[in-house]
Amino acid sequence: MRHGLRSVKPCLPRAGSPGPLRGSIAAASVSCRRMFKLDRPAFARLALAILLLLALGGAGRTTYRAQAAHRASRAAAPDGLATSDPATRHEARFREVRDALPASGVVGYVSDGLVGSAFTSMEAMQEYFLTQYSLAPLIVVRGGGQRLVVGNYSEPPATPPAGFTVLRDFGGGVLLFEIAEP
Repeated sequence: MRHGLRSVKPCLPRAGSPGPLRGSIAAASVSCRRMFKLDRPAFARLALAILLLLALGGAGRTTYRAQAAHRASRAAAPDGLATSDPATRHEARFREVRDALPASGVVGYVSDGLVGSAFTSMEAMQEYFLTQYSLAPLIVVRGGGQRLVVGNYSEPPATPPAGFTVLRDFGGGVLLFEIAEP
């Protein structure tokens, strides 16, 4: 025996001969091994190598497509941020506010979706929680009872709320207020 090859003539089943393997996958396997004169271990190695090549090709194609989709999403997003993640978008929107605030302490929160201390919708509550997440480790409390207050509006107000002065307008409805001195 040399390199898994046998010196036996191929014995394929004849067209009219009955046999226990005729018409099955096992018959095709036996026929293929006999046609190429491979013994069982060599045939198994060949089949495994073909299966491995097919699997690697599929994995490579999937990886290439995933990387292309990732590059396309980063190119379409500002600052390379994924636009599909609400927390990431909100954090990017409040990045400058976080830099303008002290590293620790308590700040207030006012919004057009907040009346008193009650939210007007689930979206308003979600915006509040995302603001808390974006400004952590600062503690963000509802209302304007603090010296510094973060404003989160869908449309920036024409005038600041009563008792507040605008320290800075960050654009996009994000403002930083300070309690006005009487």
